[in-house]
Amino acid sequence: MILPFENSSEIRKIIVCSGPPFEQTSDASLAALINSYQGTKLVCGGTTAKIIARELKRDITVHMKRDISGLPPTSSIEGIDLVTEGVLTLSKAKRALENLKTGESLATEGTDFIVAGMLLAHDKIDFIVGTGVKPVHQNSNVPVELEVRRLLIKRLAEILQTKFKKEVTIQYI
Repeated sequence: MILPFENSSEIRKIIVCSGPPFEQTSDASLAALINSYQGTKLVCGGTTAKIIARELKRDITVHMKRDISGLPPTSSIEGIDLVTEGVLTLSKAKRALENLKTGESLATEGTDFIVAGMLLAHDKIDFIVGTGVKPVHQNSNVPVELEVRRLLIKRLAEILQTKFKKEVTIQYI
């Protein structure tokens, strides 16, 4: 059996953006990068979503439906395929991919499984990782969330490359 994409020269691409840029002056270029990306667009993180919506002059709609996985609700921004919470969602998606056995299917409900499924459905995954510290964390001595995000995306990339043979890039901004 030949799958529809097997003979296609078109590479299925997804961009995953999580975290605000280090410099606030980079907000516009981040939004432009996401907006012009030729592929699926996934934004993970409320601050990141607010930046993109503000820079693209678009509204964010929060879906108040309770997520089966216990994660915060998803949101929508015109032109973005999915907007989720950040580190928690990516952590649970990573865990779902780690635990997925050969030949097994992912669950079909829960934002974590939706994100994991989106990653598996693409050949090339481009991560854009913000290195900025959220304003609420400005006073802390150690930007713990930043380091957690970096390590999480690095580990997620390793799983996608080694276990699922995906082409993965990580760009820090």
